[in-house]
Amino acid sequence: MSDVDQLRNLIATHAHLRDDGQLDEWPKNFLPDARFTAKGVDRNGRDAIKEHLNNLYLSGGKGGRHFVGASVIDLAGDSASAVTDFVFVSAVASGGYEVRALGRYHDQFKKTDEGAWRFSSRHVALVSD
Repeated sequence: MSDVDQLRNLIATHAHLRDDGQLDEWPKNFLPDARFTAKGVDRNGRDAIKEHLNNLYLSGGKGGRHFVGASVIDLAGDSASAVTDFVFVSAVASGGYEVRALGRYHDQFKKTDEGAWRFSSRHVALVSD
């Protein structure tokens, strides 16, 4: 699989693991010293990112789905960047669905010594920002 395909797969797999509630699996997609920024708040390190995103999932993210668009990916050796639009939709008590978030991911990646791509940073830019 090409590096670009591996990165696209990583972006999609990350969304699937989160949406499926695999709270111990999805953090492995981040490097130990990764950074996550959303709504002006930084989370530094895999453990802090895991705590933050798991809290979001447990406090209202269950039953939702992330829909990610085609990523624009730029490779530079063992580093890469990607920009990906997304929509997060979740069920509501009335039985319908609503868009809970709309935005763009700005991702940075590094290839590990084992040859696997991991997030080194993710910045979430919401349309409302």
